[in-house]
Amino acid sequence: MTVTPLYNSTIIDSHIRLFDPHRPQGAPWPEPGGTFHAAHLPEHYWKLAAEHHVIGAITAKACPWRGVNV
Repeated sequence: MTVTPLYNSTIIDSHIRLFDPHRPQGAPWPEPGGTFHAAHLPEHYWKLAAEHHVIGAITAKACPWRGVNV
């Protein structure tokens, strides 16, 4: 798929979420059976972001489990 750039400079993505609901302890979100119930890991993100001149990203974590948001 060819993407026509609307912006022709580098980008820092200011809000991404990375998670893996299949890890041993699971994840509180997304719920099983939903569209997002799949691993969303850095290698997946960078594969998509590479076409858009993204050179950095800031992860946003919002897990209610103590110790996960570090």
